Amino acid sequence: MLAYFEAYDQLHLTILRALARGMGLEDDDYFTPLCNANHQNLRLLHYPECDRTQIEAHTGQKRGGIHTDYGTITLLSQEHISGLVAQRLDGTWVSVPPTPGGIVVNVGEMLQCWSNDVLRATPHQVLDDDPTTTMDQDKKSPTVQERYSIAFFCNANKDTTLSCLPNCHGPDQPPKYEPINAFEYLTMRLSSTIAIPKS
Repeated sequence: MLAYFEAYDQLHLTILRALARGMGLEDDDYFTPLCNANHQNLRLLHYPECDRTQIEAHTGQKRGGIHTDYGTITLLSQEHISGLVAQRLDGTWVSVPPTPGGIVVNVGEMLQCWSNDVLRATPHQVLDDDPTTTMDQDKKSPTVQERYSIAFFCNANKDTTLSCLPNCHGPDQPPKYEPINAFEYLTMRLSSTIAIPKS
């Protein structure tokens, strides 16, 4: 597992180098010293097999609700069972089927802030069934198949300030986000997902 973590950490830095070049930053390694302190999270995800009637009894129930990731990018490895969908800028949803040996790359909110919305955090969700197949309701299995995936959430270093990149703003494109410390941002976003009981 440590070898997997290290390999994906290096891959995430390679992808950030490609993004820096594609965005026209002065140095391909622009993001490297800002994201190289191993502040990543590796999550093993298991969506267990479940009774379809229990899910369908709850309107709008999903395996994973609509959300965006908080960090810079997310690297996702999927097993053979699909269900992941991502939202396009026009609001429509597109299936992200598993590809043998493939890795899904999602842009996260930190990169959206840095790029002043040039790169957008990708809304996504996990549905109960493979959205790439159409099947009559009466032909569906009484159970929803289990699903496995591995998510590698990449974050900027704790001491990094997320402020608009120099070539992502100008007279006609002012910065949309106030500068914020990366660790404070991540803590704020994670805290917002936790229900704090009232005393």
